[in-house]
Amino acid sequence: MIVWCAYCQRVIREVAPLTGFDISHGICARCQARLEIDPSFSGDDRSVIEFYRALFTAACKADRRACAELVRRAHNMGLRPADVMLGVMQPALVEIGEKWEQGQATVADEHEFTSWCDAMLALFEVEALPEEGLDLLIVPAPGNLHCLGPRIAEQVLLGAGVPARCIVPELPVDDLVLRIERHRPSWIGFSCAMPRMVQPSLDVAARLADRGFPGRFMLSGQAFRRFPYVHCDESLATVCLTLDEARARMLEDAHARRPNA
Repeated sequence: MIVWCAYCQRVIREVAPLTGFDISHGICARCQARLEIDPSFSGDDRSVIEFYRALFTAACKADRRACAELVRRAHNMGLRPADVMLGVMQPALVEIGEKWEQGQATVADEHEFTSWCDAMLALFEVEALPEEGLDLLIVPAPGNLHCLGPRIAEQVLLGAGVPARCIVPELPVDDLVLRIERHRPSWIGFSCAMPRMVQPSLDVAARLADRGFPGRFMLSGQAFRRFPYVHCDESLATVCLTLDEARARMLEDAHARRPNA
């Protein structure tokens, strides 16, 4: 479930149940502060709601001709790329994947939607990618051909002030080691779309640890959100179901590593 601000319609956070994308409303810190100054503040949500309707329509039709206008409208209303990515792209991506599994969507449908998302991402003013001192390096799990999830996670975390970078598509372990030496991440996160990708991710993590990677490993993705029975050896890797959870776990770990913490 996605919690939106009832005033400005920004995404606040995700809450359980994570397998559905129903909407609940709260108030974000920005609007809370404004409301304390001006109790008459009621927000201007009608134009934003109309925008999201247009956005969902374009997403369902994979209408790339509408992308530039939608991004312009989002910018003018003060919406962040994260609001569109988490609030629209992620739910639509999961939905089309489920439809494909049920035989209700074709591979062509999935590719068209991916092209629409690529067009939207290309038009956003994306956050600058850090080169060194990363908190998190995000990579696809072995066999995961889906690149949008890691790209969305990268941009949402960067927007929240977390030095993160994704590498897509999947790299051989030797090439990944070179990237690790270049970016020096504290964590490596594997994006797992399906349960069958979990153990291969742990195998790669074990190989990286054997080759001297000093940081920690994180697993996330629909493999855990949709299939809660999936087991992961958490002595090697931490499972995080949401980006907020991942951010909190990294902050907790950074604090624990500080001298005299």
